[in-house]
Amino acid sequence: PATFYSCVAAHPALLEQQADKVQIYFKGEQGTDACDTTTPAWGCDQYTGVGRATWLSTDTVVDVNPEPVLNVNGHTFGFPSLTNIADVTFMMLVQVPNLYMTYSYDAGLTWTEPVVAIAPGQTPWTDDRVFNPSLMCTKDDRYKPFRMFIGGKERED
Repeated sequence: PATFYSCVAAHPALLEQQADKVQIYFKGEQGTDACDTTTPAWGCDQYTGVGRATWLSTDTVVDVNPEPVLNVNGHTFGFPSLTNIADVTFMMLVQVPNLYMTYSYDAGLTWTEPVVAIAPGQTPWTDDRVFNPSLMCTKDDRYKPFRMFIGGKERED
């Protein structure tokens, strides 16, 4: 069957929701034949969006959402990274060339519109592109609730 990740399911990020429940977020891409017969709910673009799968430690089955939980509307993207802080789930992801942030108040069922968090050129080593965020919570500091490590690419002249 056609899926929004029929061609690519990549860049997995795990987020423990409860002691026995793990959410797996991933980059989804579909093949070029996605709209040969009908248009799926998520559209015909190659880059579809962030997918989510749920795994319970008491089960051997992984339940994958049938549609992206966050659409990217055809933008080249990837590297979702997530953390929970209090009752808010934060996600960072790349939409080339920027790093975006979004958040959810309902455990990832709905997400805010992603906004640019870091753009190229803010440091010399991110002159061309920002990528591969690694997000982690820092529960000891309520004014800085998470930290992030990122990759950058400097333009070659």
